[in-house]
Amino acid sequence: MITSPALSAPLLNGFTKRVLCDARERGFRVDVRKRGGRLVFLLNQPGRGGCFGSVYVGARSGRITGGVLYRGPSDPNGTRFRGARDVARAVRGAHYVAVPLADNPSTN
Repeated sequence: MITSPALSAPLLNGFTKRVLCDARERGFRVDVRKRGGRLVFLLNQPGRGGCFGSVYVGARSGRITGGVLYRGPSDPNGTRFRGARDVARAVRGAHYVAVPLADNPSTN
C-alpha cells in the first residue's frame, strides 16, 4: 500500500513503485529529493545498525537508474548498484540488525 505522496507520483513506473514499497515493508523510511534530472529516494532504517542509502530514478522516465546502499555504520564505502534489478535485489536482501549497546565498542 502506497501511503507517501512521494511514492504515489504518477511518473514512477510500476517496478519502481514496487521496489520502494518493498523498502518500506523492510523498515526503511523513504524520502524524496529532486536533484537535476533525477529523483533521489533516500532510504534509512531506524537505529544504529540499520541500512541506509539512496535510489536514483529518472525524472522523466520514472525508472530506477542505480543506487547505493550502506549496510550500517561499519560499511564506510557502501555498495553501488546499476540498474533496477540490482537495486531491487539489494533492497530485498537488506535486513535490519540492531547492534546492542553492550556489544558496541564506541559506547564502552
